[in-house]
Amino acid sequence: MIDMRRQNADTFRALFGGLVDVALQAETGQSSWFGFALLLQGKLAGCRSELVARLTEAGIECRPIVAGNFVANSVIRHLDHSIGSALTVAEDVDANGLFLGNHHYPIVREMEMARGVVAGLAAAQVHRIGMP
Repeated sequence: MIDMRRQNADTFRALFGGLVDVALQAETGQSSWFGFALLLQGKLAGCRSELVARLTEAGIECRPIVAGNFVANSVIRHLDHSIGSALTVAEDVDANGLFLGNHHYPIVREMEMARGVVAGLAAAQVHRIGMP
């Protein structure tokens, strides 16, 4: 199962690696790749809701990245806690991060569809804001 997930990850990184407005998770060690984390940046920053809607419309499930900014969760009011500094990275992940699932069987077609959706939104953003 893990070998197939790792093969899917290689395909995912090859397909999504050329998208300049998407940062991909880096592998440290040997990940089991239960999914693929994306962080929208550049012209896609702030477009997560629109991307989630487009992915959903295309039949592609996605989720928020596991944590995001936990202190933005309403449960935090029930916990004794302190915040030592600004949580800018967590806020960025919370606003611009999403997660696509992986499987233990080949999902090349699904990854190609997802890439098309992301690239389509990036192209729409270029047109919308008149960027070259």
